[in-house]
Amino acid sequence: MLGLEIPSEVQGYLWMFIYLAGVGLALSFLYSISEWFSKDRVLRVFERRKVLVLLDKSAIYGKLHIPPRAKGGFEIFFDRDRIENPLTLIAFLMENYRETGDEKFLKEARELWEFLKSRGVIPEGVNLEDVRRNPWSPPSLVSRKVYPSDLGKLHAIVQFRFMMSDKEIKRRVKELHSLYHPSLIARLSRKLYNSLAYVKDKLSSSLATVTTPLLVPLTPELRKAIEEARAKAVSAVGALYEPLLENGIGQLVTVRVKDVDGKERYYQGILREYSANYIVVYDVDYRVPLTCVYVGGKPKLGYPKPFFEALGWRLPEEKHLDVEVSGSTLKLRNIDRRDVKVVKVSVAGKELSVNKVLCPGEELKLGLSAEVSGEPEVVVEYEVSRQADVVWPRSKAVVVGLGDYPPRLLSLVLP
Repeated sequence: MLGLEIPSEVQGYLWMFIYLAGVGLALSFLYSISEWFSKDRVLRVFERRKVLVLLDKSAIYGKLHIPPRAKGGFEIFFDRDRIENPLTLIAFLMENYRETGDEKFLKEARELWEFLKSRGVIPEGVNLEDVRRNPWSPPSLVSRKVYPSDLGKLHAIVQFRFMMSDKEIKRRVKELHSLYHPSLIARLSRKLYNSLAYVKDKLSSSLATVTTPLLVPLTPELRKAIEEARAKAVSAVGALYEPLLENGIGQLVTVRVKDVDGKERYYQGILREYSANYIVVYDVDYRVPLTCVYVGGKPKLGYPKPFFEALGWRLPEEKHLDVEVSGSTLKLRNIDRRDVKVVKVSVAGKELSVNKVLCPGEELKLGLSAEVSGEPEVVVEYEVSRQADVVWPRSKAVVVGLGDYPPRLLSLVLP
């Protein structure tokens, strides 16, 4: 039997099996590495934190979640008292309970009902048993998905200091300390991560060269399927190591940003991390453009407010400016405990450009072209600054350079 020759047709199938096994092993190895890197490492810093996402001309507030292999996309889950159209969700749960008898639907509906009722979201006089599905009711929404195709509309992901709990602040202090003074283990872990990233990038670029000759004997359909699998494996993430950003980790950096209002601004902060899609910078004095409408020197209801529509979030209730009109004089006074930049003022439809920073307690008088009687409407556009940790898309932000000399280079620039 040992002397029997294997038919050429069988040999062809054996070689095809070997080719497929080789391609499968290469793809499996690359998949395992890509899976480890599949979550964007900047977004991982903010994962499960409550953040404000500035997307196009709206702002979404909630807890950030990152699905694996999302290619820079993510999902924001709203707080339970910020669910859009919650009665539709409760009606869906109650209908499922009535149809299946499964108690888990009833339990979830009751828990949500009691919570929303305690927050004043459920209208008075409505009972849980009376809730029915209505095909014409607007659908419920508990999250907002941000797809990779939406990243061109994304301006920033912000976590303001006032949004952080005491536990988060303590964790953040420890994180900053390890960032400023990384331990030996932290430095070795970083080098290992970058080394694996380098291996992943090299494998991504060379896999096509290695596997293409193996695909020649295959049928067109099988070749196409393997090529699609190969493309999916190598496209999980982009390049993960950039020397000009790597040497800025833990350092004060200056960032040029195309901001949410379309203006170009410069910010400073501590570079925490970077990826193919994002950078994250800590301790940023983030500027929030606001508009406030005054009548008779008092803000109208709902003001001040940002120019974008904020879903489920607003700045803390604060007054920033006092406004007084007397004859042909407009008086502005900063009543905030922090600086306020007055950008533009409109009195009775007549616009004045200001662009002046007022320190706490500082007053500014502006002359009007004519006397104004009664209680005119005064519209003030201004900016406040609040400390925050910020994620910027790489398409909207560029690290211009370091804001301070690294200790290891300081001796080289001293006279």
